[in-house]
Amino acid sequence: MYIIETERLKLLTKCTVLNGEFTYYESGNIDILNLNKDVNCNGFLIRDKNDQNIGHITVLFKREPYELSVGVKEEYREKGYMKEALGACIEWIFNNCNTDFVTGLKGAIVPEASEKLLNYYHFIRKPEAHYDCRVLYKDVFFSFYHK
Repeated sequence: MYIIETERLKLLTKCTVLNGEFTYYESGNIDILNLNKDVNCNGFLIRDKNDQNIGHITVLFKREPYELSVGVKEEYREKGYMKEALGACIEWIFNNCNTDFVTGLKGAIVPEASEKLLNYYHFIRKPEAHYDCRVLYKDVFFSFYHK
């Protein structure tokens, strides 16, 4: 288990980097937020310093490399936890993986908050639309280039 620690959080993952490439941990699905649905474990589980699961950052490679999708339990929203976690995750990816580019996905549950978070880290909205399994994704992809 790899751990990234911030001032208030721990980001846990069983994913690794092999020759500069992010590799998934193959364990099936886990219920990352203790909800009634399975969430793929590819990415980071976010815990507070009391080891309470508070959210996740999933790393996908569906439409773009390093697509970051985030989620946080409702009671932990608007407290800066996801800002802290996403910053640590982005820094870790740029320091450990052969990429200078990540994509942030605007959330569907609280789109205003996720767009505000992506804007904080200077992600830029990608104007083109993407189709995936006959679903149109428009206005959800944001790009970030490492300087």
